[in-house]
Amino acid sequence: MINKIIAEQSLTKLYIWHTKPRIMNLSEELPNLLKSKDTLVNLLFPDSLEISGLSMLNQFSNLNFLHLCNSSVDLLDYISNPLCRLQQLTLSKFNELQKLFETLKPNSSITCLVLDNCPMVFSMFIQFINSNKSLLKLICKNAQFTFDIEMDSAKITNQKLEGLLVKNDDEPSAYCHAFNNLWTVPSSLTALELWQDYTKPLNPDLFKRIHSIGYNYLNRNLDPKNVCDLIQTNKSIFDVFKIYGDFTDNDGSDNGEADDIAENERFVMPIFKTILENSVKLCKLEITISLDFNVTVYIIKNIPSTLNTLTLSAAGNYSYPTLFECLMLPVCNNIESLNYYLDKLSSNDTLDGYIELFCDLINNNQNLKRLYISYPHKGTITPETASKFKTTIDNNYTHLFNIGITLYDGNNSENFEFLRKYKL
Repeated sequence: MINKIIAEQSLTKLYIWHTKPRIMNLSEELPNLLKSKDTLVNLLFPDSLEISGLSMLNQFSNLNFLHLCNSSVDLLDYISNPLCRLQQLTLSKFNELQKLFETLKPNSSITCLVLDNCPMVFSMFIQFINSNKSLLKLICKNAQFTFDIEMDSAKITNQKLEGLLVKNDDEPSAYCHAFNNLWTVPSSLTALELWQDYTKPLNPDLFKRIHSIGYNYLNRNLDPKNVCDLIQTNKSIFDVFKIYGDFTDNDGSDNGEADDIAENERFVMPIFKTILENSVKLCKLEITISLDFNVTVYIIKNIPSTLNTLTLSAAGNYSYPTLFECLMLPVCNNIESLNYYLDKLSSNDTLDGYIELFCDLINNNQNLKRLYISYPHKGTITPETASKFKTTIDNNYTHLFNIGITLYDGNNSENFEFLRKYKL
């Protein structure tokens, strides 16, 4: 059936999963795939389908991305062939990693390797990192290491790798920050992911090409100084800062939430002020931990004019007019993607007022493409407000890609049905 379907047109992408039988020989069962040998770019078999007959892919001149699971060893013959033009290879549950690493050691076209649920010896993985000179990005998800040496004794000396991410979803902090600390020479990494148990400071002199930092699952009593130092060292190229998660050690007391918000501010504000003091041309700022409303107002009023993506989360009682007044300041006119989450409102705020200010914001910023501002109360809107909202979207839909409207009352849904017409 699949072979018949793919004969009807030249493909650029083919994604096959949940097929029977669970073993497939490409050359025998998908000979019509050759009709796309000049156009196919992405080929994905992401589930536990075992693929063989990969030598056929040597005829595909533009194949860029290949994703396999439980692949047979003829994968190694394919990627070692000079005709192989792959740039990205993703492997799941692949058990021949030593042979794979040996195959990839010579100059290879593959610049991005993603390994998912692949068992490997730790020292072998480190040796591969240090010896491979063709990879620019290496991602190891659900890492399954057999530790034949202590992790802290390993040393990374690769100066070409621009991206390295090693993590286990069951223990997200177990490896990620530890690998950052294995660098003993100046790295070419362009991004860092720092996790909640990250306490050992990184040497900024080894990370002078960082343009992005993501910080996950903050704990109390973390010192922001190392993050500030990393940003200052990379101030001329740094452009993305993201913080995810929240403090998790709330003691259940009445002051627990307030204490968490204060801790969040204590960590975030020195970093934000470092960005301002060093005139960092930030493009993306995402802070999903809860901050006091007044803190978010300060951040909005002082964002770099280069910012095009902003995500903030606020806690406490406050009124929408102040928020929207800030979001319509000239400094915000370059924002293309805006997300703002809150948990409470002033008792004077209404859904009608929210929708009207939502419209004013859209009309004020012609660069907006994605917009979400939550409304955490029930409410209804008048026909007049619904009409204003429809007119606003009719006048601006050509530049809007996505709009998020929170509806706690199903009676309002009919007022927003027209959004389906624009696929917003």
